Amino acid sequence: GGGAAASAHSSHEEYGEGWTQLTDHGKIYLSKKEANVFILEGTKAAGFSACAFGGNAEQRGFVQAGAFTLTAELKCVPTEQCTEQQIYVLIDCFSMADLSSGCDFCGVRLCFDARELRVESHRRNSTAQTLYAQPGCALLRPQSYVTLAVAAWEDVLSVTLSGVSIISSLPMGRLRPPGGPAPAIGLAVYGRTRCYVRRFRVGPAAAQSEDAASLAPSASPAAAASSRGASTAGARRYGSGSLPPGGAIR
Repeated sequence: GGGAAASAHSSHEEYGEGWTQLTDHGKIYLSKKEANVFILEGTKAAGFSACAFGGNAEQRGFVQAGAFTLTAELKCVPTEQCTEQQIYVLIDCFSMADLSSGCDFCGVRLCFDARELRVESHRRNSTAQTLYAQPGCALLRPQSYVTLAVAAWEDVLSVTLSGVSIISSLPMGRLRPPGGPAPAIGLAVYGRTRCYVRRFRVGPAAAQSEDAASLAPSASPAAAASSRGASTAGARRYGSGSLPPGGAIR
């Protein structure tokens, strides 16, 4: 498991083949109470604290090829000092900075206080785009682990939260040029958020047709939403050109 890869190093920058910090602030440390759990903690009131998962050569190959599955088991643990509850799982990251104007990434945003899951795309000097929003996620609550599974095939994502299919075949609108550099994958928190990570695993992508069938009742997002009924009440899917209200990090 990726959690164990965060072996205790004296340096905050690098944790074995596992984790490298992407931002100047934020801290990574091992949990004293939970075995093989590491913590990413935001140390500024606003802006991102982020780290990238290095993985081994095989895992890096999956990401380079643009066809991989990423499984992260994590929870948000707010305290008096760490009151924010915003965790991002980075799927396609080329740049992380304190402020969103310097960021270039696509990720799944878990808002544990608002109980909302979003897929967001950030570009440098642009307003963040919300590609998909799922409010009313009862699974998202502080102090409680969730398992986020993301399957990526080039420019398309499918997302499952603790076994519940959230969205399948969602275009990111971020096609890479052939031969371009591979994106980083990893984790980020916004503001003073504390994220506990029990597992972070990268594997090969299953065939898209098989995976879409197993992730959602139907390959059609509309049919999948209707068959899931009340669980997706209020879910909104956005085209890459539209900017919904509240899409930007404030």
